[in-house]
Amino acid sequence: MVAATALFGFVLIPYIVLPVSAGGIPWYVSTTILSIAETAVAIIGIVFLTYSIQSPKGKTLLWLGAIVGLAVAIAFDSQNLRLFPYYPAIIQRVIFSLQAVETGLFAASFLALWARVSRNSYPLLDTHPVS
Repeated sequence: MVAATALFGFVLIPYIVLPVSAGGIPWYVSTTILSIAETAVAIIGIVFLTYSIQSPKGKTLLWLGAIVGLAVAIAFDSQNLRLFPYYPAIIQRVIFSLQAVETGLFAASFLALWARVSRNSYPLLDTHPVS
């Protein structure tokens, strides 16, 4: 997650800041796009962290967590585009609390993977000590 933030912070920001400073794109549009893209890269990094050794159920939980996380980022950050008035406080709290669903889905997929590896049902991960 830190690497994704560093990538966007140091590599891609000049390509977004220059058109903004030249007056081509309003600053709030570029900030919103950058924030959503940064969230997408971070979430995809989390998904691919254990994707290859997950069970089919764990893969489904990972992708559901990614979809929920990206939907929350889009819903929350799209307020900056000024296409509509800001959400009322109660709706903002509901959107923000949906991040707990994303965290829970990721945690459930990692728990399923941990249970699978701890009972040695994954043949490539040998957890027996060498004698």
